[in-house]
Amino acid sequence: MVERFKLVATVHGEKRRYSQKTSFWEDKVKSAEAKTANQEMRVKHLEEVRRKLDTRIQVLETLRESEREAAEQKNSSAKRRAKALSVVASVISASPHQRPFKRPPSRLSDTPVM
Repeated sequence: MVERFKLVATVHGEKRRYSQKTSFWEDKVKSAEAKTANQEMRVKHLEEVRRKLDTRIQVLETLRESEREAAEQKNSSAKRRAKALSVVASVISASPHQRPFKRPPSRLSDTPVM
């Protein structure tokens, strides 16, 4: 009878150990699946963030290019105005007989003095 009790106890112990090992590995699998699902969600979120940032980068690059072109046009316009002003200034500073045009007579010289 003692041997039968030992045999039953051994079988029961082995079943318990098998159940514990099975439970341990099932928990490991569940944990790994949860981590995988979490990582997949994070990857999807990061991909969405990347798409949004790519869009923002494209908008900012387009804006920068537009501003650069506007600045170049403004600079070009300013250079043309400066050149025109320098031509006018050189004409004004030239002596009267070097000027390419005559000054219109002033009204004061045309009126008789009393």
